[in-house]
Amino acid sequence: MCRAMHGCEEMKALILAAGRGDRMGDLAVRPKCLLPYNKEESLIQRLIRQLNKCNINDITVVIGYKEPEMSYALDGIKGVKTITNTVYNIDKNIFSMLKGIKEIDEDVIVLEADIIASDALIQYITGTDFENKSVWFTMGKITPTMTGGILKTDGKNNITDIKIIDEYDDKYKGYDKLTGLMRIARSELKTFKKYLDEYWVITLNQYYLVPWMEHLKELPCVKGDASHYMFSTFNTPEDYKRAIQKTYDEEPVEKQVSLVDVDKLYPVEDYDSKRLSYVEKHVIKKGNWVVPIKISSHYNTIMDGHHSLALAIKKGYKKVPVISFNYDSVKIFSLNEEIKVNKNILVSNALNGEILPYKTAKHILPPHKYKCKINLEKLK
Repeated sequence: MCRAMHGCEEMKALILAAGRGDRMGDLAVRPKCLLPYNKEESLIQRLIRQLNKCNINDITVVIGYKEPEMSYALDGIKGVKTITNTVYNIDKNIFSMLKGIKEIDEDVIVLEADIIASDALIQYITGTDFENKSVWFTMGKITPTMTGGILKTDGKNNITDIKIIDEYDDKYKGYDKLTGLMRIARSELKTFKKYLDEYWVITLNQYYLVPWMEHLKELPCVKGDASHYMFSTFNTPEDYKRAIQKTYDEEPVEKQVSLVDVDKLYPVEDYDSKRLSYVEKHVIKKGNWVVPIKISSHYNTIMDGHHSLALAIKKGYKKVPVISFNYDSVKIFSLNEEIKVNKNILVSNALNGEILPYKTAKHILPPHKYKCKINLEKLK
């Protein structure tokens, strides 16, 4: 679900799009992100649209290569501003990062412009699973064919080591491979900016990753697992052709809303009572409940909407609107490396009243749509 329902109050996005894309051959006549995703939009137009759907409407794009073409393509898009990196041809990306975040003081999502992602992944990285935390998103464990940025955690999602490797070594077994996605918490911005400013004057031939990985104690961060979602990046024409042939989002299915007794629903994890007033603003509009709780069709366990259930109970409602999903169509993973989750564990715990800690289980629901406008009197 997008931030319109469950997101932070303020968040911005930074898209790094200054690079030339030297390995793109004949396609390098234009920036990679201006290549078409389909007949209707380019890759960067898709990415901006996805961010807008998640209520992120303040987006900075750092451009450089083919600056006039990029400026023209982005001109007039509401909420988007461009900053030009004039040294893009000798900058690996550290200067682009510094120029991009220099005037940002809120939590910020950082995306490399050549990523093609599902809506669900953009919702995940912009959502509340990582509130007030800086996050490096990974694509799973490193394999012998991988190079580039990798990280290791303490088994509790806290990152203890980040490296950039040119070739695989068995000593890196167990490390995770980085993606071109990160999230910087407001609390780390000032420190990160300071180190970027110190590092870029030494050499532009380095990644923005370097000052962060060399100051992990001062820049605490956690791992976000993007491997459960559909996404691609590309560096060659062949990579691009393969990437755009993949299916990133299915057509949403219309779901029917029904009313279920509150005492017949089973939470799988705890909630944060401080968020109830925020949630109320989004699920209740003009005397109507407008966002249904998502539950499993066979067990009535909650997949998404624990705060909504708590809100209904607090207000004394006897019923709440729900839509149902079969577990076979839902991916489940744990947001906590220490706690294993799957369908059987979640159902068994919920039916036995054994509630997991807040922000433990993540359900990836299939694309869906619904019409929900239930008068509150019907819930009493």
